[in-house]
Amino acid sequence: MYQLRIYTIESKKNAQEYFDVHWTKHIVSLKKFNIEVCDVYMEDEPDSKNCYRVIAVVMAENKASLLSSNEEYMRSQAFEEDMQGFDMSAIKNVEAINLNRKHF
Repeated sequence: MYQLRIYTIESKKNAQEYFDVHWTKHIVSLKKFNIEVCDVYMEDEPDSKNCYRVIAVVMAENKASLLSSNEEYMRSQAFEEDMQGFDMSAIKNVEAINLNRKHF
């Protein structure tokens, strides 16, 4: 199961920090919770509210394990350490879209 995660973040500075610093940590930590990070991107231009989006594609064995592993990670010390020093109020929205992949 693949999942597209879209984080809408206030200001380019905050988005860049989240992209450069905190996603680097998430990549390592999420592996411990059986979630693989496939790619992470940052939007080049702001939206109409001057927010930027950080977009990640992650995967896990199946939908149930993705959801339960993510919940476990969000409650963990690893998540707290990954986010240390980041102003969580800068994240204005998080959207998770479950994806099915077609193999060619």
